[in-house]
Amino acid sequence: IEKGVIYNCKPSKVKVVETNLAGDVFHGAFAAFIHKKYSIMESMKLATATATLKCTKNGGIYSLPSYSSIKKFVKNINVRKIN
Repeated sequence: IEKGVIYNCKPSKVKVVETNLAGDVFHGAFAAFIHKKYSIMESMKLATATATLKCTKNGGIYSLPSYSSIKKFVKNINVRKIN
């Protein structure tokens, strides 16, 4: 929810290799982007991109994507208004 509007963020389809830690990665990335003063919507998009990219590789925390790959991939993330 941002400014009273509810948004939904849908990740792009990827070839999933491993989903371990995907939720943790999303929440950690969201908190980090909020801390860096990104808007809630932008933080949600970037966190979704981060967690989605993490799922394309094996290795738990060793497979975290780089910031540059997150910034490129975030263009594939679709956000829609719910209300």
